[in-house]
Amino acid sequence: MRKIALFLISLMMISITQTVLVIAIPGQTTITSNKNSYTQYEMVTVTLKANSMDLPIGHFLAWTCYDSEGSADYAYPETILSAHLISGTLYEATFDFQVAKGNKYVYIQAKAIDTQSSAGPGATAIVYVTQQVSPGGNESNSDNTLNQQNNQQSDNSSLFIIGFLIVIILLIIIIVMITVKKKK
Repeated sequence: MRKIALFLISLMMISITQTVLVIAIPGQTTITSNKNSYTQYEMVTVTLKANSMDLPIGHFLAWTCYDSEGSADYAYPETILSAHLISGTLYEATFDFQVAKGNKYVYIQAKAIDTQSSAGPGATAIVYVTQQVSPGGNESNSDNTLNQQNNQQSDNSSLFIIGFLIVIILLIIIIVMITVKKKK
């Protein structure tokens, strides 16, 4: 009886080690804005699109920075946007933000993330913002709008980070369980 149990366990271990995990990530994200250049304090509308591979796209991760791709000077902070199926395997998300700084390039960045948290390749689009000659009182209104957007987006970013950490912990538990089975 003991020999049969050991034989079955060894078969299970062999099948586990021979299983190959194939992960198909979402396709390349495309970014389009409603214009190529803007005036300071103007609203920018951005559309993100990507095709799913094996799994549906759950959301897009998007953010915009002034001056360079790696800048911490955000025009729109890192935000999770729900993806909507357009047709077939094509998903889309749209967002708006106000450019508060003039005479700057704005780097719009995004990537699609599927329902299993696999991210596709990132994309970048660049627009130029010209300085407004006379803000006419728009500066304080735009600052309030940007502060409200930043507060809302930081809440969404925190939720994404928590979800990501939970997925990592679950993966570690599964790996430990498989390792313990192999040692037995």
